[in-house]
Amino acid sequence: MHTVLKMAVQRVVPKGAVYLFENYTDPVDGLSACCTCEIAAHLAKYRKPADVKICWQAKMSGWQEQLIRGKAFHSGNDAVAVGAPDFLKRLGIQSCAVAPVLIGKSWAGFVACGDVSPARPWSEQDMSLLRAIAEVIGTMLARKTMQNQLLQSQKLEMLGKLSSGLAHDFN
Repeated sequence: MHTVLKMAVQRVVPKGAVYLFENYTDPVDGLSACCTCEIAAHLAKYRKPADVKICWQAKMSGWQEQLIRGKAFHSGNDAVAVGAPDFLKRLGIQSCAVAPVLIGKSWAGFVACGDVSPARPWSEQDMSLLRAIAEVIGTMLARKTMQNQLLQSQKLEMLGKLSSGLAHDFN
């Protein structure tokens, strides 16, 4: 996954970073997202993800509506103008482009390209590349989920065999 994000950094945001946010259900806040991967352009490599948690119940409903519908969008020249979340300001991002990560038809998170340059125009080519990267990441996450499910079923199968073997020994 890091290689895919590294490609986005080199092509799309030479003065910023690319972030992968994955959705999860928090017991207190409900549907939330956390940054699981960050590639910084100036380092051109993976670094520890920003400590960012997004609670979708909070002030980001505009973002959430777009992402749930599978729409990629950008902030144009002013991230604040779109009602961007506080984490963009904390990271020094002036302009951003966002694409949803889907597993099948389910919204699993998003990829955000953040640029520290003010007045950053996002071309259709940039947005197409970002959508393609989000699609590849969605496929990778789906595969990871299926591998985890297979592993779990194999564990249960082995437990069943062990249990039946023990029961047979006791009889």
